[in-house]
Amino acid sequence: MTAAAAPRAPSRPSYPRLVVTQVGYQTLLLVRSPTGAFFALVMPVMILAALEFLHGQESIAGVSAAQFFTAAMIAFAVMNAGYITTITGTVIARDDGILKRLHGTPLPPSAYFSGRIGAAALTTALAVLAVMLVGLVFYRIDIDASLIGTTLLTVLVGVLCFSSVGLAATVLVGSTDAALPMAYGSLLPLCFVSDVFLPAGGAPGWLSIAASVFPVKHLADALEDIFVATPGHAALSGTDLLIMVGWAIGALIVTLLFFEWEPRPAGPGIRRRLARLSTTLHARLRHRRRASHQ
Repeated sequence: MTAAAAPRAPSRPSYPRLVVTQVGYQTLLLVRSPTGAFFALVMPVMILAALEFLHGQESIAGVSAAQFFTAAMIAFAVMNAGYITTITGTVIARDDGILKRLHGTPLPPSAYFSGRIGAAALTTALAVLAVMLVGLVFYRIDIDASLIGTTLLTVLVGVLCFSSVGLAATVLVGSTDAALPMAYGSLLPLCFVSDVFLPAGGAPGWLSIAASVFPVKHLADALEDIFVATPGHAALSGTDLLIMVGWAIGALIVTLLFFEWEPRPAGPGIRRRLARLSTTLHARLRHRRRASHQ
């Protein structure tokens, strides 16, 4: 008689499958949230309609106002879906204990982060499509093959940048109630000085220089340059893309060092949290130096 074969252990899902599962899960949570869906998908279209109503007869940068503001609202849609929804969704998951439970499973942290970024990309695609359709159908903007290709690549880099910055920013958010105010409170002022809602040509020089430090202006400039270019000659802005990639890398490093998986009790304000993060960073650097000397 042959011995009975031992039961095979269930195989662990592959890494790509784990990421795809996280993308689907995070996207489903957004769809089930009327507030999240409104901010991510509807708000950019509403602002586009309002700006076109106010400036529809004007010419901006040599093109119609609709052409310019369609590019601006695509940039805003990327920021909304990448930065705002990432902050709010991650903080809610943290404070509800979802991240703590996920962290106790074999799910690699990088798979969760990749799932967040992938969900932001999917949401962004829907929002950008909605903005472009409104611009094309109602405002007769000019679209060609070169514009679509360069816009797609710029949007992908923007999603990577702003969703990564959103993940890093969660370390400064103390509670779910503070997530949305902090997210918009840090984004909207930069939008006003970075050619998103209005051309900032008349802004003081120091303000333009300050705005150029942040990725908001670089995403807006990159997309607006594409949409105001002569039809058939849209080109990528390499400098703007590189700056956004640099922000993404820095934000991911901060996320890997300081991301919190457990619910945060009501406690210190943002100044104390920054001090605590600084102390943690110095402690880890001292530990690595001691390990290298040994």
